Amino acid sequence: MLTSYYYFMSSLPALSFGAEPPLSTDDVLRHSATWLPATDHAVLRALAADCAAESQNTLAARVAGWETTLRDTLVAARAARLGREAAPYLHGTGVADSHVRTVVQETVRESNPLEAERRLDALRWAFYDELAAEQLFTLAQAAAYVLKLRILERWAGLDESRGAEVLDAAIHEASAGQEPDA
Repeated sequence: MLTSYYYFMSSLPALSFGAEPPLSTDDVLRHSATWLPATDHAVLRALAADCAAESQNTLAARVAGWETTLRDTLVAARAARLGREAAPYLHGTGVADSHVRTVVQETVRESNPLEAERRLDALRWAFYDELAAEQLFTLAQAAAYVLKLRILERWAGLDESRGAEVLDAAIHEASAGQEPDA
């Protein structure tokens, strides 16, 4: 089995944060189906589909737990900024480490939403790097690769004109529900 991971991971192109994705997540999943055990392939599929929380795998559960902690830390920071109670919106019980809390605080203060998202994805990327470094040529490294590729695909799919359309529609919808000032 280890030999299959050596081949699989060695056959994948390198990923760089902020770069164009060199292949798709679907390509990686098709390739992994050939080389990896079915149970590991299923974990990669769950991670790619953002269904890690539903997986029975401990690695997937760890990824889902970290993401929940990150999101809860964001909720708490945003609630504090607005002077609101965060508890009704929290989903986990994890406590973020000091680096995550620092990045989240910087993100909440960021005036540019795109830059705030970039900071959060850079934080995710760093977590995935740590995950991969723990055990080379294993499911952890393959999972980190798939998760990082999803980040690249998301950024590659952002379209400024489509984003402007969505924003305009949201503003129109919000203003339609308000009564004009008298």
